[in-house]
Amino acid sequence: MELGKFLRNLFSFQEERERIGLALGGGGARGLAHLGVLQALEERSFSLDQIVGTSMGAIVGGAYAQGAKVEELIARFADYQRLYGDQQKEIERSLGVSPRNRFDRWTTSLSNYYFMLRGSNGNSLLDGDMLVEMTDFLLSETEIGDTQIPFAAVAVDIISGEELLLTEGPIREAVRASASMPGIFPPVEWEGRFLLDGGVTNLVPVDDVFALGADRVIAVDVGKEVDFNSLPNKGLDLLFRVSAIARHQLKLRHMEKADVIIRPEVEDFSWYDFSDYEEIIDRGRTATERAIADNEWLREEKVRSPR
Repeated sequence: MELGKFLRNLFSFQEERERIGLALGGGGARGLAHLGVLQALEERSFSLDQIVGTSMGAIVGGAYAQGAKVEELIARFADYQRLYGDQQKEIERSLGVSPRNRFDRWTTSLSNYYFMLRGSNGNSLLDGDMLVEMTDFLLSETEIGDTQIPFAAVAVDIISGEELLLTEGPIREAVRASASMPGIFPPVEWEGRFLLDGGVTNLVPVDDVFALGADRVIAVDVGKEVDFNSLPNKGLDLLFRVSAIARHQLKLRHMEKADVIIRPEVEDFSWYDFSDYEEIIDRGRTATERAIADNEWLREEKVRSPR
């Protein structure tokens, strides 16, 4: 090919390529499926121009945006699990449940009551040390603005109720704020505000990715769906159901503008059980490969990185 024609094709490709953003949702341990999603996209040299994450999506998205390859992040998490895996037992004790019984409806109901009882005596069941250790282990100590891929984390001001899109400041602190689950971890102080998990208002932040300049958005939903086939028969269970329905409806509204929605099949994993991380990651990869096969836009060459 003549040099002139090659350069014209290259510049034409760069002009035509749309800015592609990734919205990574919250879901605790289920959010490790995001690593499988990124793995499938990375293997196909998929170009990402923006990443916005909520909760676990912020942890994974922030670490990837800093420039680490997926295989490096998976190895890093495996090391974390090996060193700090016993902390999961602390969460189980705090919730009053056993992972072997996590699918049992009676146990779930009992843990909800236990959660309410414990939470009424303080602002969180756990201190923030566990979250600090995870974010320090998985992310480098840099500013958000220094990431290789533009990144932002979603959090909520627990006093004003305002949703915040954190686009500057220390990335570890921003991610911790986004991942501080209400009642589980204490609020994170950020510039005079007290912030909690962005999933309170925006579980899959599609609109935020568009707001930061993306032309197309891929949304990854790893949240647990509401069981609409059962009728709660106790008052407290009804309260939990109402809250779950509200979050579900809010999530659907946020995701309706996404160009592609990837839903890894991870509902059978508990949010606090990281022990099956390899299977969770694999399901994220499988769901993404399926989405690529089913979506013509994802198969187009212009979504590939020109590098």
